[in-house]
Amino acid sequence: MKKTCLRFSLMVLIVMSMLQAQAQGGLEKANALFDKLSYSQAVNSYLPLAKSGNAEAIVKLANCYRLINDNKNAEEWFREAVKQSGADPINKLYYGQSLMNNEQYQEAKYWLQEFLYSNGADRRAKNLLDACNNIRNFQQNNASYEVYQLPFPVNTSSSEMGPYIYKGNLMFASDNDSLVVRNNHTWTSRTFYELYTSSMSGDIVNARYGKPAKIQSNNTNTRYHEGPISISADGGTMIFTRNNYVKGIGAGKDNEGTIRLKIYQATLRSGQQWDASNGTEMSFNSDQYSSCHPALSPDAQLLYFASDMPGGYGGMDLYVAKKSGSGYSNPVNLGPEINTEGDEVFPFVDANGTMYFASNGLPGLGGLDIYSADGENTSWSGVTNLGNPINTSKDDFGFVVDESGEWGYLSSNRNERQVGDDDIYSFKRCVITLNGIVVDRDTDEAIGGATVKLEEYGNNRGTVKTKADGKFNYNVGCEKTYLVTGSKEGYGDAVSKQVVSGSNAKIPLFVKIPIGKKSNDCVVEGIVIDKRTGEAIPYANVKITSVVDVISIQAGSDGRFSVAGEPNRTYTINASKDGYFYDQDTKNLGDCKINGSGQPIRMQLQQFGNGNPCELRLDNILYDLDKYFLRPESKLELDKVVAWMKQYPDIDIELQSHTDCRASKAYNEKLSQNRSKSCVDYIVSQGVSRSRITARGYGETQLLNGCACEPTNKSDCSESEHQLNRRTIIKIKNCN
Repeated sequence: MKKTCLRFSLMVLIVMSMLQAQAQGGLEKANALFDKLSYSQAVNSYLPLAKSGNAEAIVKLANCYRLINDNKNAEEWFREAVKQSGADPINKLYYGQSLMNNEQYQEAKYWLQEFLYSNGADRRAKNLLDACNNIRNFQQNNASYEVYQLPFPVNTSSSEMGPYIYKGNLMFASDNDSLVVRNNHTWTSRTFYELYTSSMSGDIVNARYGKPAKIQSNNTNTRYHEGPISISADGGTMIFTRNNYVKGIGAGKDNEGTIRLKIYQATLRSGQQWDASNGTEMSFNSDQYSSCHPALSPDAQLLYFASDMPGGYGGMDLYVAKKSGSGYSNPVNLGPEINTEGDEVFPFVDANGTMYFASNGLPGLGGLDIYSADGENTSWSGVTNLGNPINTSKDDFGFVVDESGEWGYLSSNRNERQVGDDDIYSFKRCVITLNGIVVDRDTDEAIGGATVKLEEYGNNRGTVKTKADGKFNYNVGCEKTYLVTGSKEGYGDAVSKQVVSGSNAKIPLFVKIPIGKKSNDCVVEGIVIDKRTGEAIPYANVKITSVVDVISIQAGSDGRFSVAGEPNRTYTINASKDGYFYDQDTKNLGDCKINGSGQPIRMQLQQFGNGNPCELRLDNILYDLDKYFLRPESKLELDKVVAWMKQYPDIDIELQSHTDCRASKAYNEKLSQNRSKSCVDYIVSQGVSRSRITARGYGETQLLNGCACEPTNKSDCSESEHQLNRRTIIKIKNCN
């Protein structure tokens, strides 16, 4: 028996050793493919090892899926990767990104925060966490854009991306090359991209496209990747991306054997053929890193592009190089206003100098999102996510717009049929003219040379000077809210006006900004703060109303606001912001010491949802003793609730009334129910549907302290302690 057991044990050990050897050999093969960037091939080698529980295989399989943009499988395997002992914390970030790609924002928040516990300085993770916390803002439809997927024959079962507008027609890159036998890209196992052109006729919404054809070229399309491109305004020079390959010489590789991307230049010959026969490449190219996605400024004096060259902020960064002779100078990084630890790619500069680019490290919906920025060279500000429908939770990139600014194209994998499928989409942009004038407040005369600044949610959209007749104009988007501020040296405080654009591009907007010489110190000033934390709330909406005027503005990034006022005039100040309960206050300036001490008015907003309490205590709902009829001051408090419910028509509430313990339990329950009902009746009378509100009287059943009276209905508690229990609460029913 002992011999039999020993023989069996030896056989088990031999089999286990053979299996371990096979597994080790399989892992070495998979790692070799991974190291050669052959991620699509490595998947098949890692998969059986990962399913058997091999920790290294699990982590690398997850990263293979990430790198080939297989978001569904990436999420599945990063879920396992973060469980592995000793796994790099970066996998928590990647898991969070995969969850965002699949619109699992609540779970993504957890893993992004987990990553930040050990990498607190990572701006990319902070940006993504901020996006998850405010995802509704990014998901809201941007009425300025309508997006359409291009039909066949432009979009096919292959991948099309990198659109460019040239002479009214469409140029793009596609891996749909079935005409000749070409190499496959081992990263994705797909064929390489070639450059195509398609004729376009009709308006952008109903456009008809001709059958795409490869661009006429001499040594531009090769056996490796080409695209995207940028063409000079005179149409004579094309700057394009291509793998490090020169016909007759072959492919150049870095020290690890990888063929990197470079930027090349081609010249238009005889008005029809792009010639890159001399292999002209940018002087800043290198075999050791990639440079790609070129974008010329309107005057072709600046070349913007993406690169992972050493010295950047993370993955791919955006750079700019100045025109120098027949080439371009050494590039300069665009800096942290644009670049993050993630990837910033596919820049494009429109006719007005606005730059568009894609990033997966700035706040967004997930994957690559498209952003705009104002500035020039290396000085940029006002970075703004273009929002839905331009952006989705998938990869959105390659945004280009025509000279009018009214239409253009972008690339996206939002409707991919298989992993790696990008398609080209067209968009129509609604642009409205905003006309304005700056005048003297006292004489109504036009003021030339005044400074006017246009802002959208705190982002500067441009600063101009008024003409001699005091007039100015901007092009703005449809259904947007802007803040227009006018000022001039020698006058008093700057004056801001809020402008809300409509949906009809044919109806221009007009705003009049009166500024006056400073004759007194009367100002309505304040700060909007979080009621729970005391921290300033940036860019809250503030409406200041008096008997003669209504002024709508936005608070600044520090939560502060200020407008000129008049002595002894009463002003009602309303503050609001998405995701917060509304607040209102009324002040008379008197001798311009607003509240007797000269301190700013404190508008306190309470955040709800996203982990914050979903209820608000109304402190100014007052009743006469043993009565349930509303007093006038109570109606003012309930007016805030009315305005807030109209602002959020999809929210339902329970309005709770609580009493102290002094009276019988049955009496207090009946009194609180009547009080709650009187509040609901008033709210309904102001235009809110009764189906959205439930009245609930709790009497003394939910005391906040130890001040109970039963069974004697008497208590030794102070009046202030009883007051704590007498309260009216709004509780959101469908809060998340």
